Amino acid sequence: QGPPGTGKSYVGVCLVLALIIVRDAVISGGGTVGPILSLSYKNHAIDEFLVDILHNNHSLKRRPGKLIRLGKPDNEELLNFTEKRSANESLAQKELEHRLGVMTEAKAAVKCWADAAVDTSLLLSVDSMIRCIETCVLASKAEEP
Repeated sequence: QGPPGTGKSYVGVCLVLALIIVRDAVISGGGTVGPILSLSYKNHAIDEFLVDILHNNHSLKRRPGKLIRLGKPDNEELLNFTEKRSANESLAQKELEHRLGVMTEAKAAVKCWADAAVDTSLLLSVDSMIRCIETCVLASKAEEP
């Protein structure tokens, strides 16, 4: 406790940065250490504290999962460090992979259909196009490793 501007946050940031250095040294020496936990009564105070830590330790920005902000931060710089980000990223990643797979299949089918249309120089009926696309999709799936 103390009046504003007396260095309370500064000392706290310096202490956490020192603990990070000691923690990394212990871990690199083969030891195990638990997490560093910082608490505050105010949402804004913990946001400012964590932003100060990030500004003074740039390696935390490049090491996913090394800083986790529980709850909803008010500061946009901390949005990448919330506990919910990783779960949301996993779902988004799965959805993107699924959509990429669908698009890859469609691209292969269109290429196969275009090749068949050029090779035969014929206008295909709708039924013929559907059969061709189905055949091409099955063939492209068979070629996958």
